[in-house]
Amino acid sequence: MSENRYVTVPEDITITLKDQDGKTKLAPLPFSQFVEERSADGAVFGASLDGIFSGLSIRQAFEGKKAGDVVELPFPRWEQLCKAIRSPQGGYNVGVMVQLLPYAEAVIDAPSKRQGKRAR
Repeated sequence: MSENRYVTVPEDITITLKDQDGKTKLAPLPFSQFVEERSADGAVFGASLDGIFSGLSIRQAFEGKKAGDVVELPFPRWEQLCKAIRSPQGGYNVGVMVQLLPYAEAVIDAPSKRQGKRAR
């Protein structure tokens, strides 16, 4: 049986966006929002009631966590979240996702042994 994964919450990221006029705008995008959006991906989590419960469980695991906290995810939940990150139903805006790669890596590269402090 596969082991749980331990996701260390990364520092929040402020992304740079450009409007239609080419003006730059800074927008904070917390890690918790990234997880919330990915765990609501319809292709992975919306196909069944079990998927809905799984996505909810993932969101709840990250609620209130700060950078450096370690969140333990059961392997099946971690695997689902990775699938939603790697191939989201609606695809990605490449310019935005490039800035969010540290978030994706924090989940995808999560070790099977706990490192750092445990989230409470």
